[in-house]
Amino acid sequence: MTKLSFDDQDELGRAIADAVTGVFDCRGKAAGLSPLSWTISAEDETEFEGAHPGGQGDLGAERLCIDWAEFLGLHEERGGDEGCRAWSGELGNMRLRLFAITDMDLHASIYLSDAG
Repeated sequence: MTKLSFDDQDELGRAIADAVTGVFDCRGKAAGLSPLSWTISAEDETEFEGAHPGGQGDLGAERLCIDWAEFLGLHEERGGDEGCRAWSGELGNMRLRLFAITDMDLHASIYLSDAG
């Protein structure tokens, strides 16, 4: 068992996430891409999810995610029309996923109705 406190573990996790996403943003900038807003989760596997800094439903979100997906070599996930698009792939032992809402009303009607 680790002797690090939960706060120390959180701080370490944030530092790792910041380092990884910093490399993504640096490489993307060199390729002429605007930065994404990145989040990390590590329930079953380490996953970095990228979205437009203005939010997943920002008017430029889809185009920015398409450009990043092409740059990172991610494939588009296929599914029903839920008012969104997603791309994913593996980078070493990490999973990368990009997400954009393309139809806010449709997306909200599906996911808000599921929540109630």
